[in-house]
Amino acid sequence: MEQNKNNELVVVNPTYLIETTSNNTFIERANAFKGFKEFIKNDFVDGVDFGQIPGVNMPSLFQAGGEKVQMYLGLTPIYKLLNSKFVESKKGYDNVWNDKAKKYELQEFIRDYYSWEWACELWHGNVKVAEGVGMANTEEDKYISQYKGKKTPSSLANTVMKIAKKRAFMDAIKSVAGISDMFTVDLEDNETIKSLKLDKTTKTGKATKDNIKTIFATAGAMNVTTEELQEILREFGYENTKEIKGSDTNAICEKIKQFGASKK
Repeated sequence: MEQNKNNELVVVNPTYLIETTSNNTFIERANAFKGFKEFIKNDFVDGVDFGQIPGVNMPSLFQAGGEKVQMYLGLTPIYKLLNSKFVESKKGYDNVWNDKAKKYELQEFIRDYYSWEWACELWHGNVKVAEGVGMANTEEDKYISQYKGKKTPSSLANTVMKIAKKRAFMDAIKSVAGISDMFTVDLEDNETIKSLKLDKTTKTGKATKDNIKTIFATAGAMNVTTEELQEILREFGYENTKEIKGSDTNAICEKIKQFGASKK
């Protein structure tokens, strides 16, 4: 790039990076990327880290999966508030079912309105490697359906704020991990997914999302590496976290603590 007379940066050669990068570097990066995607494919737990949503062709990446990617790549998320809005006693209209007339009727409502927009930056040391944006507001269908004809509780503001931050985080994760060809994140906070997660964990006896989080949190607290954790799991007969049974969570955590303590 170079500067023109208006002191603006101008691209002088769009293929500059390609021309100045060696074939060996391309091959090394390609192999590393393939290895990472293969690791994700083998390690992620269906129904915990991702899931197939009815009517959606591509599996959806869940927050637990995004947090794993963050941990594996050694990333630190930093959130920045881009915009927020509060409108007291906002007036609007909903279609409400009239059981007597057997039809929907337009009904006026008055409730508070909250909206949030966050940016999530992912940093590796002192280098920013990705950024995502997420928005949420109390007029989304899932909130309106819960509070038809009622004033929305102010406590909903906190829920909406967290949803916006989570969307920003997941947007950034999908970008930095280069796994958009494997997962979508657009429906991750849909109520359907919560039921899907419940069905796939409790019915099979497999470890739940919270069980997996507990295991990884324990490993992190005890400075147990990913390779060391995999060795511990093999002692329990598991090749990856997909196979873990919920009933083994406590025993695995105790083993992690013992192993971590022996390293000190």
